[in-house]
Amino acid sequence: MLLSKSATKKPSPKAGDPKKHGGSPKEKLRAAWNSTLEKTLVDLLHEHKTADYRGQNGWTTEAWNKIVKEFHQREQYVYFTKTQIQDKERELKRDYRLLKD
Repeated sequence: MLLSKSATKKPSPKAGDPKKHGGSPKEKLRAAWNSTLEKTLVDLLHEHKTADYRGQNGWTTEAWNKIVKEFHQREQYVYFTKTQIQDKERELKRDYRLLKD
């Protein structure tokens, strides 16, 4: 009994388990912010608003890493990625500009 080549082909990787190609689960989770967490972030941003931590277009990578580290030290019950914290900073800045106008 001979099988044709098409009958013995392995499935393509795209047809496999979607979990293997979905990326990190931490980055897919939506950050749940509350007013206390927002205040902590704003306080940290104010503390790091110096020439040492500011570049031409915002905070330096060193500053962001330090802000994220200190945020996790102050708020130990939550874990947000650096990207989630940066996104929240952009959102707060956008809201501030809307209210200011």
